[in-house]
Amino acid sequence: MNMTNNENENELVTYSNDQAVTNSLLVAQKFNKRHDHVLRVIRDLISTAPKIGDSSAEKSAQYYVLTDYTDESGKSNPMYIMNRDGFSLLVMGFTGKEALNFKLEFIEAFNQMEKQVKESAKQLAQAEMSRHGVQPMVEQGIGISGVLTELQEIKRLTLLGAKRVLTMNDLSLLTGLSKSHLYKKVSEKKIPHWKSDGGKLTYFEKSKVETWILKHRIKTTDELETEAANYLTTGKPGKKSISRRRVT
Repeated sequence: MNMTNNENENELVTYSNDQAVTNSLLVAQKFNKRHDHVLRVIRDLISTAPKIGDSSAEKSAQYYVLTDYTDESGKSNPMYIMNRDGFSLLVMGFTGKEALNFKLEFIEAFNQMEKQVKESAKQLAQAEMSRHGVQPMVEQGIGISGVLTELQEIKRLTLLGAKRVLTMNDLSLLTGLSKSHLYKKVSEKKIPHWKSDGGKLTYFEKSKVETWILKHRIKTTDELETEAANYLTTGKPGKKSISRRRVT
């Protein structure tokens, strides 16, 4: 997945894949460290995890996702996206007064982003309850548990709409296709996708998936009839007939 160097440059934390995240480039810039040094630390953390145990390896794969960004010269460079836990693990060894201030700044940014997402989901849920009406739902026999299920579905769709990076579960929800069918498409390299460092997790960029979904457009009846009429007039499909006026 490719990001430009100035994308969200003023935001320490953004929202992606159901959670607040930051990236290694921002961490390097904020803590005044070389980006290649930060990348090396992350790779060391990832490579050390399997030696500790399978659960640690799985967690580290969830903490850090390898992607890339385009610098000002147009060159593509590696970068890691990380969640709050990945960030905390990374900066644990960063010391000094300034480092402490930067840690607190990032933590506050994580808190604000998570609060913003929760508030947005809450407002949408309240709007949906007001629009559809909870009481009519209860009267229809849906019951409180049914209402909660509906609200949970609304929350899922709200979070999905805010995402830029999707998991396999997200993709199944977005497309309405089963995960087994999507796994087959991925294995056949039919869907644009990315792998986490180590290849255990699969991710999708929503804009690329939407392009893939809309790839096979079906023409409308009006379009087909217009093409047929043009063909009868010109002998060539898709070209409009040119009316010629007789000069007297």
